[in-house]
Amino acid sequence: MFVVGADGCQTGWIAVALDSGVFAGATHFKTFRELVDRLDDAAAIGVDIPIGLVADGVRTCDELTREFVGPRRNSVFRTPVRDAISLESYSDANILNRERTGYGMSKQMFNLRRKILEVDAVVRTEAREHGSTAPPSRTDAPPSGRFREQARRMEGRDGARSLRKFARIITPARPPKALEADKPMSIGRNPLPGGRIVEVHPEASFRELAGAPLKHSKKTWNGMMQRMRLLEKAGIAIPAELGEIGRVGVDDVLDAAAIAWTANRYVNHRARSLPPQQLWQHSEGQVVAIWI
Repeated sequence: MFVVGADGCQTGWIAVALDSGVFAGATHFKTFRELVDRLDDAAAIGVDIPIGLVADGVRTCDELTREFVGPRRNSVFRTPVRDAISLESYSDANILNRERTGYGMSKQMFNLRRKILEVDAVVRTEAREHGSTAPPSRTDAPPSGRFREQARRMEGRDGARSLRKFARIITPARPPKALEADKPMSIGRNPLPGGRIVEVHPEASFRELAGAPLKHSKKTWNGMMQRMRLLEKAGIAIPAELGEIGRVGVDDVLDAAAIAWTANRYVNHRARSLPPQQLWQHSEGQVVAIWI
């Protein structure tokens, strides 16, 4: 099962791919539209950006995720309402958001507005064009488009399942064996409830991996090493060298990998959402939930 975790960076988007729960590569895209188009055979794409902008009040998923991560709650921003995030002026956006939600808008969140609107536009377009963002009905369907011929050439080598490659991807020569718990499950008879593109917060993913709130910030040495160990324990071994992708921040790569871990759980129906499905909010046909 091929899934992707995406995290925003200064130059665009970092994408980490997993195949059957195992690291399959990392790459960079300038836009989220390019990422989604180039990875059209991914069963799911997790992204660390709010999906579903409400008109009034707060998003339940933000509040529950802040509670879930505990000491790292400040890394989970309260998402502004749609009208506020659409404004060009921070002062105007902050005032409007406080009127609608009772909370002001942080400058850091305002600085993410272009990426929020970028993802929002892609998700809404996908829904209009395809009716939903759900993946193909069969997990064993052959790769589509440009991946099909390459997969055919690689098929059967050493009995190993071929790893898909895309622009500038780095594939380890000896990928670690996927964990038994992460073997794909059929999704044909049980469609993914949130569609193909889902919201994931990496800090919540790491908290789920650890089984307890993390004490150290991802910006510290202790925090970085703890997150690397958690990923390795889950079977996700990131190579020491990532070529030109290695120029980005360490936390961007680790966050994208954690998002991919949740995306893999999601397609195998092992992830859970905050809030649970019966309490989901909806915004213009979009599910408002964070997956862990």
